[in-house]
Amino acid sequence: MDKKCPIMFKCEDSLWQMMKSGEKQFERTLAMRRWDHSDDRIYRLSWSHWDRRSDWLGLLPTLEPDEPYVSFRNKSTDEILTFHFKRIEFTPWAPGWVFLILGVMVKSSA
Repeated sequence: MDKKCPIMFKCEDSLWQMMKSGEKQFERTLAMRRWDHSDDRIYRLSWSHWDRRSDWLGLLPTLEPDEPYVSFRNKSTDEILTFHFKRIEFTPWAPGWVFLILGVMVKSSA
């Protein structure tokens, strides 16, 4: 597979500051985006694979995203935050939208 450029989203300053400060919504860090497969970033985030490394422990395999990281660029300052990407989630009350569930912050240019 070709080495692709990192996944980067532009983000309003207020939301970017909230992610940087570690404030969590619903007890986890997340970002909301339109569910649009014509956007290569969303398409790439929708792919995953089974991680079978836990087989030797007798545990069930886990579903892991193919893209390990996702970044957000502050529209006002051009600073970048990079997070581990965990998964996408859908909710019935937000049709046409997807929530990007984020793990720990791994890098900040701030």
